Amino acid sequence: MPPKYTKAQKQAYARRMRKRKRRIAPKKKAYQQSYQIAKITAPLLPKTRLCFMTYLQKFTLDPAPINAGLTDLHNSTMPIRTITLNNLKDMDEETSSLGTPGNMNDLFSNHQPRGYTEWGAHYNHMTVLSTKTEIEGRNRYTKVDNAGNGTYILPPEPVALGYLSSHFNTKQHSDVAGTKFNDIQEQRQLIYRELNDEKHRVKLKHTWTLKKEPVRNKNLKMDNVTSDYNWGSLYEVDILQTNKRFLHVFAYPLGLENNVDPTPIDVVVRVSACVLLSSRNEVSRS
Repeated sequence: MPPKYTKAQKQAYARRMRKRKRRIAPKKKAYQQSYQIAKITAPLLPKTRLCFMTYLQKFTLDPAPINAGLTDLHNSTMPIRTITLNNLKDMDEETSSLGTPGNMNDLFSNHQPRGYTEWGAHYNHMTVLSTKTEIEGRNRYTKVDNAGNGTYILPPEPVALGYLSSHFNTKQHSDVAGTKFNDIQEQRQLIYRELNDEKHRVKLKHTWTLKKEPVRNKNLKMDNVTSDYNWGSLYEVDILQTNKRFLHVFAYPLGLENNVDPTPIDVVVRVSACVLLSSRNEVSRS
């Protein structure tokens, strides 16, 4: 059974509780007021912040023609489309703001990733720390004119869709424009998958991180990155050309089964970039 307290003991306990409340109440009230003041005067955004920006580009790649011996299958130049992974201002430098003339699949050309403009209103400096890229391709059926008797449809020609390895990520588009499929394949610098069915889509994945760059062999801390302005750039400004990292997407025919040149393939590139925002814009007086 619980102990029984006398009336005197209960009165003494009540007096101690009243004294304790009188002693603690002022401190508690002062703490609450200081907390509210700190909450009001705190900045709306932190000095540095990590965010993710998504970039999508849709285009077509026309494999090299090989019909009737016009082009050597193994020594022909590959059609290549280059995406800049860590230059947020212009991630597709090959196209103009209006896209490729007459190509309805190039309407997304020369644009910034989602969130670039919105975050640029609050932070002056952006550094891409890593990217994850997904490349998706789809082949098309071939329509052949039957000498005035209408057209008939052939199955798609087998086409290789892929990208050049990290050995070429420092080379811009003009440096790899004349690349031949056979030479790069012998060097084992190709990552590709075969497209041979119109209904079957092929997906490839690619990752890049600033930590693995040779000049960034030290521990990558937020304060070090924000002070190193070479790997980042100010808002609406390109990063240094020597620090750009590229992804070269290509398409190339693997054979000529129907004696017809392969048709252009549809390609979608999605880039998810982890970006460090710094150099916060201070709120000015109204």
